[in-house]
Amino acid sequence: MKKLTFLVALVMSITSVMSQDFTVSGVSYKIDGAGVLAWGAVNFPGALVIPATVTNGATNYNVTGVRNYFMSKAAAATMTSITVSEGVLTIGVGSEGSFYNAPGEPFGDNITSISLPSTLTNTSFTDFTFMNYPHLTSFTIKCATPPTVNGNTFYNVPMSGLTIHVPAGKAAAYSAAGWNAATIGSGVTILEDVSTAFNQLTSSDIKVKAMSAQSFALSGVKGNATVNVMNLSGKRVAQFNNVTDNQILTNSLLNKGIYIISVTNGVESYNSKLVLN
Repeated sequence: MKKLTFLVALVMSITSVMSQDFTVSGVSYKIDGAGVLAWGAVNFPGALVIPATVTNGATNYNVTGVRNYFMSKAAAATMTSITVSEGVLTIGVGSEGSFYNAPGEPFGDNITSISLPSTLTNTSFTDFTFMNYPHLTSFTIKCATPPTVNGNTFYNVPMSGLTIHVPAGKAAAYSAAGWNAATIGSGVTILEDVSTAFNQLTSSDIKVKAMSAQSFALSGVKGNATVNVMNLSGKRVAQFNNVTDNQILTNSLLNKGIYIISVTNGVESYNSKLVLN
């Protein structure tokens, strides 16, 4: 029995080490293609900021997303707020989502505010994406195009004490996407008071042109941009760095289908649908 217990402990230890690649400032990351996923923040005290870039040794990485079960790796109720920085593209959603705080696990019990960036490409926040935050009073989302929500997105969050901050001029769009008292809970306050950190470009600024089943081009790009390509589930399938105007972008992992692209140059951002035929 002692041998079995030792083997189980050894396997769990090895699995834990393999599940993450490096840790910076209390946050662990896992390499995912050319970027990294924020993996967990064990016993993190105070205000947590998930950065857009992180350096390990001599290598710089873009933080492309926050993994599912991120909060299950928080392992303490000492975290007081979460800010996801501009440039991060996705968060996990639903009952496996990044900020799903499972019943009986006190990881999010003292969190009072959550802030999400304009660069998110998530199109919906499903059931239980933000669950069990008893002291959450401020929720900020900077996306110009609001992800849809439903009645269980903010499950077991006291709506009467919650203020949701949305971008200036976007209150009607957010309401149509479900961000209203009738959908997510009576008593919630929706404030149109957010200035996004990035200027949101539109299709009049940037044109997307499919070239083949594995390539496309962008016109209207200013300076050098980073272009990320996600499938409809929000998983990144390709990334292009230092992209210039009218450059043809090709990746063998792309196939015929519908994708979401995100273009950022550090000052401006643009999200769009891409159809490859």
